[in-house]
Amino acid sequence: MKMAGLDPQSPSDRARCLFVDDSLSNVRGAKKEGWGSSVWFREKLSAEQRAHLVSGDEATAQSALRAPSGSFAEQLKQSMEASNETPTEGIDAVISNLHQLRETWPFLFKSSTNQDV
Repeated sequence: MKMAGLDPQSPSDRARCLFVDDSLSNVRGAKKEGWGSSVWFREKLSAEQRAHLVSGDEATAQSALRAPSGSFAEQLKQSMEASNETPTEGIDAVISNLHQLRETWPFLFKSSTNQDV
C-alpha cells in the first residue's frame, strides 16, 4: 500500500484496495480490516496434484497437512476441505482461475475490441 501512495492506517485508502489470496482466513481478515474487495483464490486440484504440490507423494502430503496454521500446507488444506457449501461470509467472491478476475473486477480490465481474438 505504501508503494502505491496509500496509507494503510486510512480507512478510505484501504477501501480503495483489492485483495486476492489463496488463504480464506487472509481474505476474511482483509475484508474485516476494510479492504474494498476481497476474493478467495481456491484452485480446484485433484488428490494427485495436491500431493505433488506438497511433496510428491500422498503420505507426506497428509503429514504436511497437519502443519501449523498459516503455512502453505494449511492453505492447501483449506482448499482441499472446502466444498461449494463452505461458508464464505465476509468475502466478495471465490475464484478458481485468475481469468475470473475479469468477471469479478471488470473495471480493472480493458475490453477487447478485436473480434478475431
